[in-house]
Amino acid sequence: MLFDAWVYVATRYRNVDNILAYEILSEPRDKDATASQVRDFYSKGCAAVHAVDAATPCLVGPGSYYKLWLLNEDVIIDDPNTIYTFDYFEPSAFVFGDGAVDAYPGSYACKDLYAGWATECCPEGAAANTTFDRTWHARNFANWAGALRASADVPLFVNQWSVVHGVAE
Repeated sequence: MLFDAWVYVATRYRNVDNILAYEILSEPRDKDATASQVRDFYSKGCAAVHAVDAATPCLVGPGSYYKLWLLNEDVIIDDPNTIYTFDYFEPSAFVFGDGAVDAYPGSYACKDLYAGWATECCPEGAAANTTFDRTWHARNFANWAGALRASADVPLFVNQWSVVHGVAE
């Protein structure tokens, strides 16, 4: 039924200029969904949309929540008219002001910079002292987005990025 709705939308807008892409499902929120389940869902959804509008790309990203460090070849679907996306609200403790990461630049335990994702993102251990600065951000982009771009030669789009809450004027 969801794909039928997207076919309706794509049919309605296929001749409208300036439609960037169809985002079949924004930020899948099921942490239990496997990468292959998410990829298969997007593959079917994009195929349905492209059956009526082959010219407009599909926009897809990794589950869960379009996390940058889940952006890898597991998300690639067999459709060359696809743009791959991710969000970047990192570190979330700094962006959302919960206090665990309260200064930039600064030095923090890796687990505080990658809250909830230390297993995936802290190869030297969750407690490893990690510098939070522009190099940290550049390394994040290089390690995941840059790596996928280099290995799969696909277009990438930063869907949303950090805005720090409570920054003094």
